[in-house]
Amino acid sequence: MTAKKIPPVHAIDIPPDWPEMVAAIVKRDGNAVRGSAVVPAIEIKSLTTNRWHPLGLPGGGTEFIDYDERNVIMRRITNGQS
Repeated sequence: MTAKKIPPVHAIDIPPDWPEMVAAIVKRDGNAVRGSAVVPAIEIKSLTTNRWHPLGLPGGGTEFIDYDERNVIMRRITNGQS
């Protein structure tokens, strides 16, 4: 059985309060955040394994439709900007 491929998401499809919620968790826990260089995804560094993992998005996906859309949401998570 193969895993179901979840299509990439648009920044507009992310609930408005989701980036701020993620930003609060990242700040509280002290995780590092970066944009993936391989796919248009946001990655979080695990504090326990010291490895980078894709951030799960609302709806179950991990990738955005393109890097620009990813960057819109990433800015809101890392800087609190829209």
